Amino acid sequence: MEKYEELKRMEGHNNEYRTEIKKLKEQILQADQTYSSALEGMKMEISQLTRELHQRDITIASAKCSSSDMEKQLKAEMQKAEEKAVEHKEILSQLESLKLENHRLSETVMKLELGLHEVHTSTLSFCVFEAFERNC
Repeated sequence: MEKYEELKRMEGHNNEYRTEIKKLKEQILQADQTYSSALEGMKMEISQLTRELHQRDITIASAKCSSSDMEKQLKAEMQKAEEKAVEHKEILSQLESLKLENHRLSETVMKLELGLHEVHTSTLSFCVFEAFERNC
């Protein structure tokens, strides 16, 4: 009876662990989706900025401005593009960090699941062994 009660308690813990694992998996998925979405947004923004920069280059070339005015405008656009490139690199770095963290958390979840499976298996084996000894 004690073994049966202990088995019931372990099953309760097992269910709690499974719920926790499910929550962790959902959090990992949500974080990955959030950062993927942010990265996609940044790619679109960079593409838009590139188109704008190209259009401005055309406008500058066709406009009758002084050489220094065109140079100032071009430098400002290049600075803006460089800043966006740096920002893009930072986001890629953050994404890579998240992927590593996601991998680490996935391994942790797998270890937890494996540990729960081993505890459950060893408990069942012990119960079967006990039952066998009583019958012999």
